[in-house]
Amino acid sequence: MNYIQKRNYITIIGGGNLGRSIAVGLLNSKYTNKDIYLTKRNIDSIKHLTAKNFIVTKNNKKASDISKYVILCVEPRHAKGVIKELHPVNKNYYNKKKTLISCVAGLTIAEIETMVDPEHFTVARAMPNTATCINKGLTCLTNIDAEGEKIFQALGHTERISEDLMQSATIMGACGVAYAMKYIRAATQGGVEIGFNAAVSQRIVEHTVGGAVSLLHERGTHPEYEIDKVATPNGCTISGLNEMEHHGFSSATIKGIKCAYAKTHRN
Repeated sequence: MNYIQKRNYITIIGGGNLGRSIAVGLLNSKYTNKDIYLTKRNIDSIKHLTAKNFIVTKNNKKASDISKYVILCVEPRHAKGVIKELHPVNKNYYNKKKTLISCVAGLTIAEIETMVDPEHFTVARAMPNTATCINKGLTCLTNIDAEGEKIFQALGHTERISEDLMQSATIMGACGVAYAMKYIRAATQGGVEIGFNAAVSQRIVEHTVGGAVSLLHERGTHPEYEIDKVATPNGCTISGLNEMEHHGFSSATIKGIKCAYAKTHRN
């Protein structure tokens, strides 16, 4: 029992796409499979992860008792019921205050604090994206300690933000993966139209997008600066860009982001 108290176990409640992405990303980094508990109601759907020796269970209470950091990755409609399962805390396992890190969109720290014992839990929020599984993720964080942030730094880049921006972080970071994928798919289809087979076209787009992002990261430049370097007078780049704009490329992107943000306030 003393051995358990010296370890900072991590419990991930919810073995869906996001929970599994976090678990796999942690395993790829400095964390060992014996540090990580992963829970799911339908445990058969994550049984294959036992091959990686994750500690897999459907008992949320038992898994959270033993961990210092409890990461909540369930659907919003299930969140309140799951949170209520987590107390009273079993102090025989871990006798220090725990941190409950909610990845649930739309559920505020203040709301969660009404559902847990403040003597046993501090509450933080995180909004990771699914690229955490390859340690290239983005996670926006609020109200988290330095040790808790290191968990997500092992999964990629972290940004500390104020809680009032967490809904915006959901749209830009989490939903943003799907938006980027949509561009990659559309550009791939365009490549097929002009002669490449689908596999070659996708590889060209992937490396082009990856290189564009690296330019911004490594040079610290603005996207328009890099566009101007490629868009020469009377050239094919500016012709293509202008045609995209005529059909609402930038406007459609902005409207899509705003529509998704508005949807979070309607749910």
